[in-house]
Amino acid sequence: MFPLRTPRLLSPQTLLLFFSVTLAYAASYASLPNQAHWQVFLTGWLLTVCGYAGVVIVRVAAIRRAGGLGPITVTDTHFEAPANALSRKMVRVPIERVRSAALVGRGPFARLLIDAGRRAFVFPAAMLEGAAVEQLQAALEASLAARPDGAALGALMARRHRLSRALGGIRPVGTWAMVAVIAAVFAVQMLVLPEKDPFALIDMGANAGALVWQGQWFRLITASLLHLSARHVLGNAVSLLVIGAMVERLVGLRHCLILLLGSCIVSQIVSAAAGALPNGHLFSVGLSGGIFGLLGALGAITWRFGKVLPAGLRLQGRRWAVLVLIYAVALPLLVPQIDSWAHGGGALAGFCAGALLCFICPDAESLRRPYWHTQEAFAALLTVFGVGIGAQAWHASIDGAHAADRLALAETVFYRPNVAPLVRNALAWEIATEPGAPPVLLRWGRALAEQGARQQRHVDGRSRIYAAVVDTEAVLEYRLGDPVRATRLEAELPWRLQPMGSHLALFLDTLLRERGSQVVGEEGPPAPAITVENGVLRLSQPSPAPQGARVYAVLRGRNGLAGVLFFHLPPNFSGTQILPLPGSQGAPGTAAPDPLWTDGRTTIEVGLFDRRGCYCSWPEMGPHFAPYTPDPDISP
Repeated sequence: MFPLRTPRLLSPQTLLLFFSVTLAYAASYASLPNQAHWQVFLTGWLLTVCGYAGVVIVRVAAIRRAGGLGPITVTDTHFEAPANALSRKMVRVPIERVRSAALVGRGPFARLLIDAGRRAFVFPAAMLEGAAVEQLQAALEASLAARPDGAALGALMARRHRLSRALGGIRPVGTWAMVAVIAAVFAVQMLVLPEKDPFALIDMGANAGALVWQGQWFRLITASLLHLSARHVLGNAVSLLVIGAMVERLVGLRHCLILLLGSCIVSQIVSAAAGALPNGHLFSVGLSGGIFGLLGALGAITWRFGKVLPAGLRLQGRRWAVLVLIYAVALPLLVPQIDSWAHGGGALAGFCAGALLCFICPDAESLRRPYWHTQEAFAALLTVFGVGIGAQAWHASIDGAHAADRLALAETVFYRPNVAPLVRNALAWEIATEPGAPPVLLRWGRALAEQGARQQRHVDGRSRIYAAVVDTEAVLEYRLGDPVRATRLEAELPWRLQPMGSHLALFLDTLLRERGSQVVGEEGPPAPAITVENGVLRLSQPSPAPQGARVYAVLRGRNGLAGVLFFHLPPNFSGTQILPLPGSQGAPGTAAPDPLWTDGRTTIEVGLFDRRGCYCSWPEMGPHFAPYTPDPDISP
C-alpha cells in the first residue's frame, strides 16, 4: 500500500491552471476588434476561475472530513487507486493492464503518471512519500513477475521505467526556443503592422498561393512564423509545448527540429497548392502545420514502439481519436478560416518522416542517435529558413513590391466567385486607402467593390454590409478622379452614418470646386438656392419639380467644410420656404454647431439635385445634417 497525502488548496497545478485560464481569456480579449465586449470576457473569466475554485474547495473539504484519500494498492491480481487527486472513488484494474508508473515533470509541477492502458491515473508528486515512485515501480514489476507470463511482462515494464527515467529528465530546449521565436515574431508584428489592415501580414511574408506561384518561394518559409492574433499564437505555443516536448524527449533536439521545420515547409506547399481551389484560402499563416507534423511523427513512433513507451511519451488511442475529431473535423466546421490543407499536409509529412526514422532505428532507445546525414539535414533546414527570411526582407524593401502583391491578390479574388462580399470589401478598402496606389490597382479595387456590391445586393440590399461595399466603391471612384459618380453612389446610401456623411461632404465639396453643381433626372427646373440669413434657413425653388426631388448641399463655416445637408422636396413644390434649423424643435437630423448659423460667414451650396422623384410628406422634407469629420485615410 502507498498512502497519499491530502491535496492542498493552492497546489502548483491549481495555480498553473489559474494562470492558463487567465492567459486564454486575455488572448481572446486581445483578439477582439477594438477590445469590445470586455465585460463579457471578464465575467466569463471570473465564473470559470470561481467555479473551479469552488469545486476544489468542496472536494478537498470532503476528503479531509473523510480522513484523506484511499491508498494506492498493488497485489498479484489487481491495481487500485483513487480516480484522481480530488476524488475518494477507488478504481480497480487488473494488474496486467498496468504498463508503467513514471514521474513526469520537474520540481513543484512533477506528477506521478500511472499508465493503465485505456485510462491513466495522475497525482501530484507532493502527495507521495519520498521514495514512493521507485517503490511503486518495484512493486508493480514484482506483481507482474508472479504471473505465469510475468517474466516477459515484468521485463517490458522495467524497460519502460528505465526509458522514462532516461528521457523524463531531458529539457526540451529546442521546443522552448521555437516558442520564444514565434512569440518574438508576433511582438514585432504588433509593433509594425497597422491594426486596420487585415492583409498587412502579406507584407511580412504570409503564404498567398497567388504570390508563391509567381516566384515568391520564401513565403513558404516565413508564413509559419507569423500568426493572425494573440489567441492564434497562444494556441500554437501551448500545443507546441505539449507535443514538441514529447517528441523532443523521444527523438532529440535535431530530429525534432527537422520534423517540425520540414513539416512546416510541406504544409505551406500544400496550402499554397490548395489556394488555387475555388474555396481555397487567400493567404495562410501559423506554425500549426509543423505542430501537426510533430503529431504525425508521434503517431508513427507510437505505432512502431508503443509497447515500450511509458505514458507521457506516447499517444493513447482514445486521445489520438479525440485530437483528430477536434482538429480535423470539428474546428474546420466551426471556424472556416482554419487551413485544413496545411494541417493535413503537415501531419502526413510528419508521419512519413517519423515512419522513416522508426524504420532506421532498431529500438526506441536509439531514436535520439544521429543517423546518416542528420547534422547536414539540420544545417540545411536552418539555412533554408535563414535565406527565406532574408529574401522576404529584401522583397519588402523593393519599391513597388507592395502594390504588385496587392494587384496579384486582387486579380485572384476577382476571378473567384465564391469569395464573400466582406472579403472583397476588405481588400478593396485596403487598396482604396493605400496612399501611393497606382491607377491600375485602384481600378482593380473598384472592380472588387462592384462585385461585392452585386453579391450583397442579392442577399440584402439594405444592410450595413451593402452600404460599406458601395461606400468603398465611391471612395475608389473619387480617388480615380470621378467625383460625380462617387457623389451619386454615396448619395444613395444611409450616409448619416459615419463615415459616409463625411465622405459625401468631401465628394460634394470636390465636385463643386471642379465641375459645379450636378443635376440628375429628366429635364426640368434648376437646382434650388439655399441661404442662411440672420440664423434663418431659406430654400427657394423657382419652378416646381413634378415628381419631387432630393437635394444634397454642402455646408461651410468659418473653419471650412462643416458637413452636408439633405432635403426632400415634395412633388410640385415651388417658392420659398423657411425651414427649421437642424437640431431645433421639431426638426429632423443631427444638430449642427450653433456658431455655423450665427457667425455671418456660413454658406450653403447645392452640390447634387436629384429630380428623379421624391414621394414624401412635408415632415420628411428636411433638412437633415451630417457633420464632417476628416477621414485620414482619404482626405487630402
